[in-house]
Amino acid sequence: MYHRGMKKRVVALFCILLLGAGCFRWSNDQKQVDEGEGNMGDIPFQDFGDFISSEDEIAPPPEDLPLPSEDASPKPGEVASISENVVVSSIVERQILSNPFVILGRARAFESVVNWRVRDSRHKDLASGAVMTNAPDMGRFGSFRVRDFFDEAPDIGEGYVEVYTVSPRDGSEQDKVSIPVRFDESTIPVKIFFSNLKEDPNLENCERVQAFTRRIAKTVNTAEATMLELLKGPSAAEQSLGARTSVFPGTALRSISITDGAATVDFSKEFTYAIAGSCHVQAIIAQVNETLKQFESVDIVKMKVEGEDAELQLQP
Repeated sequence: MYHRGMKKRVVALFCILLLGAGCFRWSNDQKQVDEGEGNMGDIPFQDFGDFISSEDEIAPPPEDLPLPSEDASPKPGEVASISENVVVSSIVERQILSNPFVILGRARAFESVVNWRVRDSRHKDLASGAVMTNAPDMGRFGSFRVRDFFDEAPDIGEGYVEVYTVSPRDGSEQDKVSIPVRFDESTIPVKIFFSNLKEDPNLENCERVQAFTRRIAKTVNTAEATMLELLKGPSAAEQSLGARTSVFPGTALRSISITDGAATVDFSKEFTYAIAGSCHVQAIIAQVNETLKQFESVDIVKMKVEGEDAELQLQP
């Protein structure tokens, strides 16, 4: 659903590009910062945990999947929990899990929430999350879909996909489905662009960003995976080298597409939070622009926020 204050935020974000700092009025539900003189160094977005809200941790229910029939018992080829309250239909034993991966199924769960994770054989989490089913009522089955990337590239060839619910009584895991899978351990290098406090301690050059190389699990969706890496912010090792991000923590990637040399990126509403002057905006643009322009298929970058066209074209 489109956020009521989104148009104001988008207008404000790009108002700064034209007029500089001082044209913002934030609504009460946004993160607050003192603009002062618009010094982006006053917002050190390294410690993301202080900003990220828990309200965005559960993915919304799928709108395009059909409701399960009244008879939700597992069919041939599906894997179900002992209780048959959770059924996974898209993962088969010993398959090679791609990046991104998709988990489809149906479940009957408290508050319609299903949890999932991908683990290697050493019980190290490679990706995890929670998603809602589209169940119409309490006690009914609903369909769910997970599409995600590995948070960390597998370095061992075997692991598990686990889907389960959480007991409302004591928080324990229940109704668990565990499916052994295999991983392709291949990785590819990508560049993530951040400002650098060591090379530019006063951040006087707003558009100056530096490439930091990361290795991610091999994928055909390289641009999307790379943008997700940018939104994670700098790692501890990168911070020690001076990296800092100007993108607000908790910003999510809603979609990305590349057509005829133009990359269109749609961000969540957090993208417009805590803007502190035109310099800060220029730094955000440089990070997104340079991160995507490393790919030969991208000449220009167009940004959206919550599906609304920001009408800003990032030039080479």
